[in-house]
Amino acid sequence: MDTSNSIEDALNFASEQISIYFGLSILILGVIGGILNLIVFTTLKTFRETTCAFYLTVVSSVNIGQLIISLFIRILSDGFNTDIRKISWVCKIHIYMASVFALIAMTVMCFATIDQYISMTKYRRFSNLQLAHYGVISTCFIWSIYTISFLIFWDSSSGVCTINNLSFSIYSSRFHFPILLGFLPISIMITFSILAFHSARTLISRQMNIVRLSRDRQLTAMTLVHVMFIIITTIPYVVFFVYLLNQHNTNPEQTARNNLIFTIVLLISYSTYSGSFYIYCCVSERFRRQLVYVLMKVCINRWQQWINNRNHNRIMPTMEMILDTHAIRPRGTFLEIMIFETRLVSVGLALTCLILITTFYVGSHTNISYIEFQNIKLRNVRIHSELLSPRILCLIITAPKYFLDRVKAVNATWGPRCDRYFFITEYIPQNMTLEQINFAQQIPIAPIQNITPGYDHLTQKSTLAFLFAYKKYFNDFDWFVKADDDTYLIVENLKAFLSQQNTSEPVTFGYNYKVHAQRGMHAGGASYALSRESLRRFYEAHKDPNSTCRADGGAEDIEIAKCLRTKDVYPGQSLDKQNRELFHPLKYIDHFFGDIVTSFKEMTEHPLQSVS
Repeated sequence: MDTSNSIEDALNFASEQISIYFGLSILILGVIGGILNLIVFTTLKTFRETTCAFYLTVVSSVNIGQLIISLFIRILSDGFNTDIRKISWVCKIHIYMASVFALIAMTVMCFATIDQYISMTKYRRFSNLQLAHYGVISTCFIWSIYTISFLIFWDSSSGVCTINNLSFSIYSSRFHFPILLGFLPISIMITFSILAFHSARTLISRQMNIVRLSRDRQLTAMTLVHVMFIIITTIPYVVFFVYLLNQHNTNPEQTARNNLIFTIVLLISYSTYSGSFYIYCCVSERFRRQLVYVLMKVCINRWQQWINNRNHNRIMPTMEMILDTHAIRPRGTFLEIMIFETRLVSVGLALTCLILITTFYVGSHTNISYIEFQNIKLRNVRIHSELLSPRILCLIITAPKYFLDRVKAVNATWGPRCDRYFFITEYIPQNMTLEQINFAQQIPIAPIQNITPGYDHLTQKSTLAFLFAYKKYFNDFDWFVKADDDTYLIVENLKAFLSQQNTSEPVTFGYNYKVHAQRGMHAGGASYALSRESLRRFYEAHKDPNSTCRADGGAEDIEIAKCLRTKDVYPGQSLDKQNRELFHPLKYIDHFFGDIVTSFKEMTEHPLQSVS
């Protein structure tokens, strides 16, 4: 067994397990904590009347939505191989909602830090609920409009929810994720957190109501610690994301390592949406007391209802009488509260442990069904990774006489597996049968004019195909593949190979001959792929008045190679880990039995391999 393959599979398997266990823990604890946040913030009057608490309430609501919409679907996809985003409209709605929630959460947390600062300055009058309501409504409206572009440019391609426009992909990679969701909000929160902390140190010297003083100081502490937590959990994701943007030509093992690290830092960033409740419990005594009050109110009211049902004539004290925060309580009442709080924490820990134990059992070695599921999932790891690959435009050279056999076969098999494909052919209705004409209306034929019919004009047909691809689709695809109508491409394998290559380099891939052109050429019958940079240089070569590129005539594969060499575009090595060719110029039966003529063997760059 290949050691590198074993390492790659193990790394991918580890990524899946982390997605399941760590992800589910974050999801469960986050949703429970978010709900308790909402209960606490909406039941205590001093919280309801505070601007900062209003912001934290909004953030808690958005965080619950983000965990359910984004994290839950990611766990299904990465951990359980159930990706509902393969459906186009689900993909669009999912990325739209996840983007809106993320932007609103970051923006409102910025508002909270700014509010904490101005509430302790002479500009305190701007810290009011009316402005907070306007700010949150405006934020929701602006980001909802802004993210409409995600509805347009995200779609399910080859079963993967991804960006279908290169320009928007660059924008998202260079600005949206690292700046709008990283550097900008983090900078704002750090700046105003420092200012608020400095102002909070002098707050105690002011002559103000002691209740408001205690409330404001605790809200400030809750907000600042929460901001610190956001910064700590977000920075690793932003840093590693920027690192990935500058990685090219990584081998499969390195890609698996990157995926594992990315899974870890991504889940850490998701803890931003799930940790607020537990932070508030640790930081604020008022928050803890209010939590206990609410939970006791529920328990005592139910107990009171049960007693009243048994004895209608007995008058029971109400919860407000028992836990009136402004009344003078006997010492025993506080003792009972502390005892209840201790028991409550114990019960909470017990429930949390029970949930985690149940979750971990799903993937334990004693669960035979889960082991069988993971074995199947492990075999699909590479197929899943292959789908996360560059976009490919396939240009298929043909002629009308092959419409009803070769073209029909390609159109029914591997052609649609390309991200987009065109048949490159002359279209002369007067020389075609009615059946050919009707079929031609059902297939994607490139709108290229003045193609000269005949095998001797393949150079012209291929050249026009590449120039058409440059003018119409240069920014939409990463690789441009030329193939014949009697070629069969396993597009998934081609994508898996090209995903490890850099489309920004002047390189081509195909079956390499060592003759006819500088550093060799690709066999036209095996198909070959041009990177985006190679296509750009090919276009420039044909537009250069001093170019030696032929527009027609000669052998197509030789002339294309010679033209590319004038712009320093050279063939790459199209080999797998065992140094086996990935492109094959002959019929599969010839490769299978090794029935290959000597002259052909002498032209090949690498020794031909066969099964026999």
